Amino acid sequence: MRIHSYLSLNPNKPKPTFKKFLPAIISLTLVIAAIWSEHYRSYFLTKNGIVTVGKITKISKGYRSSRIFHYEFKTKDQKIITNEDGRALLENDIFINRTFLVIYNPYDPEHNDILMQETDFQKYYFPYPDSLRWVKEYEHW
Repeated sequence: MRIHSYLSLNPNKPKPTFKKFLPAIISLTLVIAAIWSEHYRSYFLTKNGIVTVGKITKISKGYRSSRIFHYEFKTKDQKIITNEDGRALLENDIFINRTFLVIYNPYDPEHNDILMQETDFQKYYFPYPDSLRWVKEYEHW
């Protein structure tokens, strides 16, 4: 009988409240917002983006083995200098001064993507050009 009373639930024990779950709810909301934001950005560029040519000006080391590709491109009104972080490409000077397609938001050109790898082209439903097949030699996964 003692074991039974020890294992039985305490009716006076307070029930879990909303406050206990608040950090998990906030974290989940932030993750969903970040995913939705990136998806919306890609969707907007797919539907309304303008494609132009950009040139890689510099490569620097990113987090772990990733590379940061610094590139520039011109819109109708201005020259944009930006960078792409997290490329899984080997650091190699062969990319410097090479031109690649860039897709950008016409209302905010700071939101842009450089199209170098096959996955970049697939993201925007463009066919991968044969002229960029050489880039695959420098990919590391």
